[in-house]
Amino acid sequence: MNEQGQLILDGFSASKGKDPAGQQHNGIASLLLPGAGNAVPLRELAAWTGLDERDVRRAIRRERLAGVPILADNRSGYFLPSSEAERAACVRSMRHRARQILAAAAAIEDGRKL
Repeated sequence: MNEQGQLILDGFSASKGKDPAGQQHNGIASLLLPGAGNAVPLRELAAWTGLDERDVRRAIRRERLAGVPILADNRSGYFLPSSEAERAACVRSMRHRARQILAAAAAIEDGRKL
């Protein structure tokens, strides 16, 4: 945190913010607004932060694992939840993708010929 109350995170500054529940957070989440209609594409987050897209994804992963509910959809980008329905839809989508990845890994493993 610098003297102006801004968080310095991996090379970019972001003002501290609050999530829809009023809890304080920093980082990528502080750049996002609630609702899918306010989603920010990865490319735009990278431009805002000066980070490359891979590092933005890593920062989002760290924040999510710390309990910050950063949601995403495949069309619009990243946003904070504005409802339980948005949160649930994002969780369903992530679990679906995880099942697809596990199925592909199993198929590769089962098809392995030595």
